[in-house]
Amino acid sequence: MESIFAYTDYRRYLADFFEERKRLNKHFSLRMLAERSGFKARDYLMRVMRGDRNLSLEGAAKLSGFFRFSEKQSEYFNLLVQFNQAHTTSEKEQCFLRMSEIQKYGAHQKLRQDQFEYLTAWYHSALRSLLPVLDPKLLTGPGVREDWEKVAKLLDPPITAKQARDSVDLLLRLGLLQKDAKGKYAVTEAALSTGDEVASLGVAGFHRATMELAKRSIDRHPPAARDISGITMSISQDGFRRIKSELRAFRKKILSIASADMGEDMVYQLNLHMIPLTRHHGAP
Repeated sequence: MESIFAYTDYRRYLADFFEERKRLNKHFSLRMLAERSGFKARDYLMRVMRGDRNLSLEGAAKLSGFFRFSEKQSEYFNLLVQFNQAHTTSEKEQCFLRMSEIQKYGAHQKLRQDQFEYLTAWYHSALRSLLPVLDPKLLTGPGVREDWEKVAKLLDPPITAKQARDSVDLLLRLGLLQKDAKGKYAVTEAALSTGDEVASLGVAGFHRATMELAKRSIDRHPPAARDISGITMSISQDGFRRIKSELRAFRKKILSIASADMGEDMVYQLNLHMIPLTRHHGAP
């Protein structure tokens, strides 16, 4: 069984721990786990694992004692409980950052940090879409090395040269881009697997960032270069579910159009507002 530091969901850790103990001792039960951990209600941990109950910090301390966690492991487990049960994105982010500090140099945490970083900065996905459609000559300065200042200015809004270089390093490290001997970039089919909790936290940050870009686009780009619209309506819960289904189908249709498109010269972000994230390649 993997270390507690490999987990971003404490309920999954409890389930895996129980399955491992059950494999080693067929007589081991959730009731035994609850009793030996010091819980009065014998079905308490079963309800926690199912998501029917939350684990208190006192309960987390009892389990840490049963698991014989070190001080570092106990602190991580305690933060993990708070992370999973936080009510706001801000609370989740604070817990995640503290969890990252505890296991800063672990292999699991390094990968998770990279994946989280990809999800929370809008320009990573923009560069991933842009670089493969560019002639490598457009990316280089004198000689053969990338001119990161030039790359950074292709985006709208532009980023710094360091952000561009670090972003490409991140994309290559995660396997989301690959680069051949001639300097040509290509998108791979690699997928992220941060775990549901971390992924949802990262996606929330990504949506906040792109919403800010949409606000900027209203003043920055002429109507012909963007599409921002909205509908205010009264609907039932059934109507809401039907609209969500239509939106899912719409997104799939949009992706199929983008996949079949040729001669790309721009990168756009679509959140039911469609805004440019790059300038035309020949723009000054």
